[in-house]
Amino acid sequence: MSNPVLHPKMPFWQYQRLPGTNSTLLKTALWSPFQAEYERLHGDDGDAGDRALFRAIHADLLEGAEAFTAEFAVCDVVRNAKHQAFKDWCAANRDKTALTTKQWDKALSIRAALERQGVREMLGRPGDFGHGDGEVTVTWHDDEFDLSCKIRIDWLTKDRAWAVDIKNCGELTDLDSLSKHACGSLYDIQAAHYLRGLAELGFTETGWAHLWISGSPPYDAVVLPVSQRFIEYGMARRAKAMRRWADAVKSGYYPRALRDELESGAELDVPGYIGRGLDREAMREFNAAIEQAAY
Repeated sequence: MSNPVLHPKMPFWQYQRLPGTNSTLLKTALWSPFQAEYERLHGDDGDAGDRALFRAIHADLLEGAEAFTAEFAVCDVVRNAKHQAFKDWCAANRDKTALTTKQWDKALSIRAALERQGVREMLGRPGDFGHGDGEVTVTWHDDEFDLSCKIRIDWLTKDRAWAVDIKNCGELTDLDSLSKHACGSLYDIQAAHYLRGLAELGFTETGWAHLWISGSPPYDAVVLPVSQRFIEYGMARRAKAMRRWADAVKSGYYPRALRDELESGAELDVPGYIGRGLDREAMREFNAAIEQAAY
């Protein structure tokens, strides 16, 4: 039994403590179960830099001020462990994620830019992505791979089970650049894992979209659904990552990166794009030699 459970109001810290295979682990397990196991055992360094900033924007944009103040606090005192004011601030906010005043100012700027562009209405309007909830957690057991799984959806619509994930990027220039960024960051695996979780809940009509936000002013934003081919590509890569991780968990052996290549006697060569250029140059020289011999 998959036993899927929907947790609509679970705080982020509680989600972190839930056992289960998430998309972050799968993206690492695809190339190195060894690295994935290390990160699972040791956790991470918390919310560093932009990750804390954009998580704060998620809470503020999608859940409102109450959710934001429940999980975040702006540190407006000197961050010095020897100062009593900082000690008192830490004690009062020990269960919250700390933001610097610089991060908060940037978050306010991004929020204002998103509001000017009508992003809140774009997500909440019926006919686009429908009314929904922010930061929704789903847990289930994947019977195919015998693994407990979990996801945390930035925005889940109520009428059509669309999951919308917020992503930041350098600049919003063209679709091809965003596609390269998405696949290079393995967002296709994330989409596949999330949609599998929604399917376990019994939704038959599901979809996936990204809310892209540029990383610099004026913080342009756009909501883009992904294609069926993007999802199918992600499903195939998720299945490969799930199999690698399930085999590692069952056997207790966690292969390192490049293990298959090393065992087959692979050598370090020039990158593919250089190799293709060299092949084309060699072919031109060969054709030139043939033409010269003909005369």
